[in-house]
Order: sequence, then C-alpha cells, then structure tokens
Amino acid sequence: AIAETETLSDRDRYHEYVMTHLRRSAGLELARLRAWVPDWEARFGAVRDGYLAAGELVARPGGFAASPAGWLRSDQMIRDFFLD
Repeated sequence: AIAETETLSDRDRYHEYVMTHLRRSAGLELARLRAWVPDWEARFGAVRDGYLAAGELVARPGGFAASPAGWLRSDQMIRDFFLD
C-alpha cells in the first residue's frame, strides 16, 4: 500500500525532468521543455547556448545533454535552467 503521495505542479514536473534527464545520454528534449515552459527559448536559450559554446553541453537530435566535461558543473547547469 502507498503510505503517501505527492501531487506535483507543472513547475515541479519541469524541475524534476531537468534534474533527472540533463545527465542522461539522451538529455533534455526541447519539445518537452516547451510543453511546460512555452517561452523556454526566450528564457533559457542564451544559457543553453553559452554551455554549448563552452563544451559543457552537447547537442542531441531535438535537444541537448551534459557533456563529460559538463558533468562537473551539472548541478549549476540544473539551477540555471530552473524557473525563478
């Protein structure tokens, strides 16, 4: 039996997705990010592009993931992709 449940808001689900998928090889899918945050590119595109340019993120089809070098800064990257 389930002793306790938690209902997550869309914001919480977005944060959980970022935390659990950025370090995976498939990474984050832009379509999923935009489903939770329609203006994702306007809010976070420059942050993503900076990490891509630094080699800390790598582009994936339809998204991006942490590179091996980016793993060292992945906690900071996750915070940078969180909603205020």
